[in-house]
Amino acid sequence: MANIQFAFPSGVDLYVAGNITSQTLTVPSGTITNAMVSASAAIDSTKLVHRYKNTVQVQDSTANAAVGRLLIHRAKAAGTLIAFDVGSVTAATGDSTTTVDLKKNGSTVLTGTIQLDSGNTAFVTEAGTFTATPYVAGDVFEFHITAVSAGTGTLPKGVFGTLSCDEPTS
Repeated sequence: MANIQFAFPSGVDLYVAGNITSQTLTVPSGTITNAMVSASAAIDSTKLVHRYKNTVQVQDSTANAAVGRLLIHRAKAAGTLIAFDVGSVTAATGDSTTTVDLKKNGSTVLTGTIQLDSGNTAFVTEAGTFTATPYVAGDVFEFHITAVSAGTGTLPKGVFGTLSCDEPTS
């Protein structure tokens, strides 16, 4: 079978009324978008990245914040931390504060801890900040309330946090 080559001037589109068959096809990056993938494409899960959004509540909704920690995620594969947000069911009052940290294998990953105080609103989260945080399979993330100070007000109740991360499925 003979090869046929075409050269088109820049900016000229090619329209084919029929099918194109080839042994290989090189598609420029960014050419195929999500909307172009059929819902019935049945893409293998091993070729996808899963966004985990794990939410935990460290204490009961009626309990004052207290120092403690809780496992929020154990990595199944290498991945990247996307976001960490914390809040409370009932906001603190007065000068009461609660300090929250996110730890990976026992060490903080935040550039600064998160403070929950009277400036917060019930069920509205505060975002943690961190630098690029890749991790490997088996890494463990913990939600950690490192300090509480009741001061002259009341501590927040029902402290919760959400960890978002991307991992390939396996």
